[in-house]
Amino acid sequence: MNSISIGFYDDKPFAGSFICPAFAMQPGIRIAFQAGNEEMLDFHLEESAPDLLFISMASRAGKKPAWIRSLKNYFPSLRMIGFAYGQELKEEEIFSLINAGLSAIVSDSNSLEEILLAIECVMKHGFHMNGIVNEAMITYCKRKNLLRNGFGPEEKFTDREIKVIEEKRSGKTAVEIANLLCLSKKTVDGILQNMYSRFGCRNYQELLIRYENTLV
Repeated sequence: MNSISIGFYDDKPFAGSFICPAFAMQPGIRIAFQAGNEEMLDFHLEESAPDLLFISMASRAGKKPAWIRSLKNYFPSLRMIGFAYGQELKEEEIFSLINAGLSAIVSDSNSLEEILLAIECVMKHGFHMNGIVNEAMITYCKRKNLLRNGFGPEEKFTDREIKVIEEKRSGKTAVEIANLLCLSKKTVDGILQNMYSRFGCRNYQELLIRYENTLV
């Protein structure tokens, strides 16, 4: 892991008493600050925003999304990880926190190695999957338009979807594609409609652009 600076916000310093000393022992990680209240956090961020901000989820969980969103608006490059120490978050809360701008959520059940992995993944890829935020959850919620598209790995085209796109790109009609792939026309139309919805495309041209971008 390259050298990074980490800020830690915890209005109940119990969690910080565990995680900050653990970070301090790790090469390549510099503790930029520990903020015990929002005024101190604002001061530190304005002075020198860290590469990554750990935010305790231990209190004011209902207010956290709006607050996180405001931090993201003021500091768009700031990456944030929620630390749910002793707090069991509901799925709705998880969705809301991710939509607000969190790149990962870890808990007190994670080992230090897993927390360090979360940091590394967030710094490299912008997100981290684990027991709290898993790929199945993200895939389902993206399809239902419950989560921002920027979180998690991009959905991939299936082999059958690629065949439909390629044949349509070559000029074949839905009936011809259906005959070629031993499907019904209704099934081919359904495959296209599902792709439009899943990838947020209004028509085939937008879908084709999205597909071609995966080939670059």
